Amino acid sequence: MHRAGKIAAVVVTCNRLALLRECLDSIRNQKHVPDVVFVVNNGSADGTFEFLSNISWVQVINQENGGGAGGFFSGMKAAYEWGADAVWCMDDDTVAFPETLQGLVFSFNSYYLKPRTKPLGWVGSVDLWTDGRMHVMNRPCLESGCDWLPDCRELQAVPATANSYVSILISREALTVAGYPLLEMYIWGDDVEHTTRICDAGFAGLVSFLSPCLHRTLANSSTNLSNLSRENLKKYSYFFRNTLFLKLRRGRSSFFDCIFHFFSIFLSLLRKRKFFALPVFFASALQSLSFKPDIRKP
Repeated sequence: MHRAGKIAAVVVTCNRLALLRECLDSIRNQKHVPDVVFVVNNGSADGTFEFLSNISWVQVINQENGGGAGGFFSGMKAAYEWGADAVWCMDDDTVAFPETLQGLVFSFNSYYLKPRTKPLGWVGSVDLWTDGRMHVMNRPCLESGCDWLPDCRELQAVPATANSYVSILISREALTVAGYPLLEMYIWGDDVEHTTRICDAGFAGLVSFLSPCLHRTLANSSTNLSNLSRENLKKYSYFFRNTLFLKLRRGRSSFFDCIFHFFSIFLSLLRKRKFFALPVFFASALQSLSFKPDIRKP
């Protein structure tokens, strides 16, 4: 499939109704409107269920909270089974500009105007914060040395090897070959693992200059251990486990990087006097050594 074709949008939400409303409004205002919209409601208890029940133009998947990984797994699976040629994934705190999907489709289709050594797996947007600066949390992993690097101006995109789900168009072929997100990751890093796995399976990744979007987080920052508390410690346990798992899965060359990352987190917890988190951190680190979730494919 060398064109974007039928596009299914997938939005995952959990207890953020106000943000979801804005996200869905931005989808309806697209210059290139998706053919179908799936909203995965991750067990929201803030009126999201009732709100979605009254919207006829979305297909709703209500489920227990499976985290971002579980939500995007269900959404991508539904989109694939619906027959989508490409899946446009978004968080509920994403606000798309009118040209966001149009830009993704342009770069996707332009990629195949010349013969390529790799099929295209995904095209990501440029994720901005509310002040217009690039979002620190969602900086893609850019690639160099590609045989089609001179075409970047024509494609209005640059090659990349990993990206977030804030706004990304994933090809059907990539899901067929590389599979869906890892359910067991729950949150934190599932998008990076999935997009990296797609590239490792022989697909190319792009970030399109023509596709800006807003990521409406409270602050323009990456994961901040200063926000760690006893109340959200369970959530951060996934961060500890998944970040170390992602280092280990890259092979022997990344083992020392994993060790370095382990001590970086450990020392950061000590500096910030988060001593209550140390038992959970050590347990999560041990879990990362044996963490081998199944890859589920269509």
